[in-house]
Amino acid sequence: MKNEDIHKSFNHADIRDFLGRAFHSSQGGGVGELRTIDKKIQELNDRRKAVIMGMAVKDLAAMLDWEEWDISALVPYDNKTYFPFVGTETEFDTIVSTIKAERE
Repeated sequence: MKNEDIHKSFNHADIRDFLGRAFHSSQGGGVGELRTIDKKIQELNDRRKAVIMGMAVKDLAAMLDWEEWDISALVPYDNKTYFPFVGTETEFDTIVSTIKAERE
Protein backbone atom coordinates (compact mmCIF):
# COMPACT_ATOMS: atom_id res chain seq x y z
CA MET A 1 0.00 0.00 0.00
CA LYS A 2 1.27 3.45 -0.89
CA ASN A 3 1.27 6.27 1.64
CA GLU A 4 -1.32 8.23 -0.32
CA ASP A 5 -3.71 5.25 -0.09
CA ILE A 6 -3.71 4.71 3.69
CA HIS A 7 -7.02 6.52 4.27
CA LYS A 8 -8.91 5.32 1.18
CA SER A 9 -10.88 2.62 2.98
CA PHE A 10 -12.01 4.96 5.80
CA ASN A 11 -14.75 7.59 5.98
CA HIS A 12 -13.67 11.13 5.16
CA ALA A 13 -10.47 9.99 3.49
CA ASP A 14 -9.91 13.45 2.00
CA ILE A 15 -10.15 15.10 5.42
CA ARG A 16 -7.83 12.47 6.92
CA ASP A 17 -5.33 13.07 4.12
CA PHE A 18 -5.52 16.81 4.67
CA LEU A 19 -5.02 16.47 8.43
CA GLY A 20 -2.21 13.95 7.97
CA ARG A 21 -0.36 16.30 5.65
CA ALA A 22 -1.00 19.23 8.02
CA PHE A 23 0.30 17.28 11.03
CA HIS A 24 3.39 16.30 9.08
CA SER A 25 4.20 19.83 7.89
CA SER A 26 3.14 21.60 11.10
CA GLN A 27 5.74 23.21 13.33
CA GLY A 28 4.00 21.79 16.38
CA GLY A 29 3.78 24.22 19.24
CA GLY A 30 0.67 25.79 20.58
CA VAL A 31 -0.54 28.97 22.19
CA GLY A 32 2.65 29.42 24.21
CA GLU A 33 4.85 29.17 21.14
CA LEU A 34 2.57 31.55 19.27
CA ARG A 35 2.91 34.10 22.09
CA THR A 36 6.69 33.73 21.97
CA ILE A 37 6.70 34.30 18.21
CA ASP A 38 4.41 37.34 18.57
CA LYS A 39 6.73 38.77 21.24
CA LYS A 40 9.77 38.30 18.99
CA ILE A 41 7.93 39.95 16.09
CA GLN A 42 7.08 42.94 18.32
CA GLU A 43 10.70 43.19 19.50
CA LEU A 44 11.92 43.13 15.90
CA ASN A 45 9.35 45.76 14.88
CA ASP A 46 10.47 47.98 17.77
CA ARG A 47 14.12 47.51 16.76
CA ARG A 48 13.22 48.27 13.14
CA LYS A 49 11.55 51.54 14.17
CA ALA A 50 14.63 52.49 16.21
CA VAL A 51 16.93 51.79 13.25
CA ILE A 52 14.74 53.85 10.91
CA MET A 53 14.72 56.72 13.42
CA GLY A 54 18.51 56.51 13.75
CA MET A 55 18.91 56.67 9.99
CA ALA A 56 16.59 59.70 9.80
CA VAL A 57 18.49 61.47 12.59
CA LYS A 58 21.82 60.91 10.86
CA ASP A 59 20.41 62.06 7.51
CA LEU A 60 18.96 65.26 9.02
CA ALA A 61 22.21 66.08 10.84
CA ALA A 62 24.18 65.49 7.64
CA MET A 63 21.82 67.77 5.67
CA LEU A 64 22.54 70.53 8.19
CA ASP A 65 26.30 69.76 8.24
CA TRP A 66 26.08 69.00 11.96
CA GLU A 67 27.76 66.30 14.00
CA GLU A 68 27.22 64.75 17.42
CA TRP A 69 29.73 65.84 20.07
CA ASP A 70 30.18 64.15 23.45
CA ILE A 71 30.21 66.72 26.26
CA SER A 72 29.50 64.29 29.10
CA ALA A 73 32.84 65.06 30.75
CA LEU A 74 32.02 68.77 30.80
CA VAL A 75 28.46 69.00 32.14
CA PRO A 76 26.61 67.48 35.10
CA TYR A 77 23.89 65.03 34.07
CA ASP A 78 22.18 61.79 34.88
CA ASN A 79 21.50 58.95 32.46
CA LYS A 80 17.93 60.13 31.91
CA THR A 81 18.76 63.71 30.97
CA TYR A 82 22.09 63.59 29.11
CA PHE A 83 22.26 64.26 25.41
CA PRO A 84 25.24 65.26 23.27
CA PHE A 85 25.88 68.65 21.72
CA VAL A 86 24.82 68.80 18.08
CA GLY A 87 26.40 71.29 15.71
CA THR A 88 29.48 72.16 13.70
CA GLU A 89 33.02 71.76 14.98
CA THR A 90 33.30 75.54 15.37
CA GLU A 91 30.10 75.60 17.45
CA PHE A 92 31.40 72.69 19.52
CA ASP A 93 34.63 74.55 20.23
CA THR A 94 32.58 77.59 21.25
CA ILE A 95 30.36 75.67 23.67
CA VAL A 96 33.36 73.90 25.20
CA SER A 97 35.05 77.26 25.77
CA THR A 98 31.86 78.66 27.29
CA ILE A 99 31.44 75.69 29.65
CA LYS A 100 35.08 75.87 30.76
CA ALA A 101 34.83 79.64 31.32
CA GLU A 102 31.75 79.14 33.52
CA ARG A 103 33.70 76.73 35.70
CA GLU A 104 36.41 79.30 36.43
